Amino acid sequence: MSKYAFNSAESCHKRLFLPLQMGYVLDAPHRVKCAYDAVVRLFDTHLHLQDPRFGTSAIRSDTLRRARFANVEAALIPAVNPQDWDAFNIHFSEYDKKDLRVHLLFGLGVHPYGVANLNPSEDERLFQDLEDRLRARPAEVRAVGECGLDYTLDTDRERQKSVLISQIQLAAAVQLPLILHCVRAHDDLLDLLARHHAPPSVVHGFSGSAETAARWVRAGHMIGFGAMVTHPRARRVLGAAREVPDAHLLIETDAPDQTPYSRRPALNEPAFLTDVVAGLASLRRCSEEDIARTSWHNAIKLFGPVQ
Repeated sequence: MSKYAFNSAESCHKRLFLPLQMGYVLDAPHRVKCAYDAVVRLFDTHLHLQDPRFGTSAIRSDTLRRARFANVEAALIPAVNPQDWDAFNIHFSEYDKKDLRVHLLFGLGVHPYGVANLNPSEDERLFQDLEDRLRARPAEVRAVGECGLDYTLDTDRERQKSVLISQIQLAAAVQLPLILHCVRAHDDLLDLLARHHAPPSVVHGFSGSAETAARWVRAGHMIGFGAMVTHPRARRVLGAAREVPDAHLLIETDAPDQTPYSRRPALNEPAFLTDVVAGLASLRRCSEEDIARTSWHNAIKLFGPVQ
């Protein structure tokens, strides 16, 4: 048996971290094998790999290799603006032929941050383009978004709602989940989703209370938890993370933002998803394997199978 094949009495958390702690950066064909690999599959449901802070293609490839050593097998990359829609075609070609073994899936949409850059007179053309892309989508496109409402922005709220409604209607038409950004807008966002018959979706990077999370669950949506569950003073989020039913739990990094507490000030990356798993397992008084299995199952249920 390899010295990296741990017995069941040892800490799952140690098993998650050993390749990273010991500095292994190996090509996928030479990946360290251990008993843990047969048990754990992690799905990062929110990763902005297109962010310029990740640097060059080579740096992004190394980032994905580290993620795979941390048992991240799949990641969903949401668009934040229309420019991403074409950029993702580049990412398809960059990574499709590489033996990185992280399955990359994508969402197409417009983030609230991008709404101010849209010309309202171009909305019809823009969302027709988005509809065409969604209906002719490659297999890797699994969601509409990132979209939503952010009431901390200067962007007019009614304009945000208009752009969001177009995306909700498209998601309903093509039966894809929405990846939702919500800041200080839970009432309005839940209302719009209900009124426009949104399919089951995910509110990502959840930072609300247990009571607010319960409203999302009653509406049939998933809750995406990230690095806030590693912050000892994030009391509202920690309370919500304890209470969300297993069937509504997803995990994410939101990398390169939202770095886990113990890894700051480094940029976040998908390999750090293990910190989120460990935080949730501690809060929910279960094993990290339980969190991994539950969140993987839920991600596949929402976004479809990973080939």
